[in-house]
Amino acid sequence: MKNLKIVIIALTAIVLSSISQNSNAQGFYINAGLGYGFNAASQVIGTNSATTFDGTTTTTITTNVKGSYAAGLNFGAIFGYNFNEHISGEIGINYLDGSTISLSNTSTSAGSSDVTNSDWKAHMLRIIPAIKISGEPGDITPYVKAGLVLGLSGKITNTQTLTSTSTGSA
Repeated sequence: MKNLKIVIIALTAIVLSSISQNSNAQGFYINAGLGYGFNAASQVIGTNSATTFDGTTTTTITTNVKGSYAAGLNFGAIFGYNFNEHISGEIGINYLDGSTISLSNTSTSAGSSDVTNSDWKAHMLRIIPAIKISGEPGDITPYVKAGLVLGLSGKITNTQTLTSTSTGSA
């Protein structure tokens, strides 16, 4: 199922990229994009911990896990209109399929062990209205784009698994 999702995303990006059209005069244009957002604004999401009890002493080692919910696959399309050769208005539609951030907590005592693994992942549909101001058209055309990102139906999912093992007599 996950491989099918990746294939559909890739095919959609290829089709949208092939219909990209742009002009420097008045008129509509469409652009498509596919990219990966890196872990730029990293924060502490949780901790990995290992706790051991040997009958008399409890030892816990904890490590912070940093990540960004915005890291991951981004794809979408931009629909724009050139008012003149220097000013354009755009509406972008973008989807974020975030990377998985994994946490693990282990507790071990004589004869038993509990391991809890948690996977966190973000998803969001984004609408991005923007205005683009371009310089003189040429081989290299500088431009400035300013807009607002409106996040819709954003969600963060958490999947946890607990594995308990026990050895010895009851």
